[in-house]
Amino acid sequence: MTLKAKDLRVTTTRVREVLQACSLAVSLTLAHASVPCNGSV
Repeated sequence: MTLKAKDLRVTTTRVREVLQACSLAVSLTLAHASVPCNGSV
């Protein structure tokens, strides 16, 4: 299986998008988790 430069670039972009989505989901989860704590204090 040979990877062309174009395919590699597309794969890198996909990975970057997935990582951004994951980090966004994590930050949103942390934000939601911290809201009740701050509200209860």
